[in-house]
Amino acid sequence: MRAATAYLTILATSVAGLLGAPWVFVIVGACLLSLLSFMQHRHYRARFAAVSMNDVYIGFEWGSVGASFASALASYILGLAVHYVMLGSFH
Repeated sequence: MRAATAYLTILATSVAGLLGAPWVFVIVGACLLSLLSFMQHRHYRARFAAVSMNDVYIGFEWGSVGASFASALASYILGLAVHYVMLGSFH
């Protein structure tokens, strides 16, 4: 279910770009993708804490935030590119 929600979030972010919505939708999409990622990987926290590797887990979480932002930004830019190609004008 989380994978489907992530795909729908990426699709919604690209549609926001396609419709010419403001860039704030990139942040909303990235936050939702980060939340989904944190929920998916929360069971790793106990495993990393058991072997005293919390720093590695925190780095893993920040990497997940970066990947979420990159995917939201890329899908928004793709939507904008399709918008500009379809309309043929850059405003």
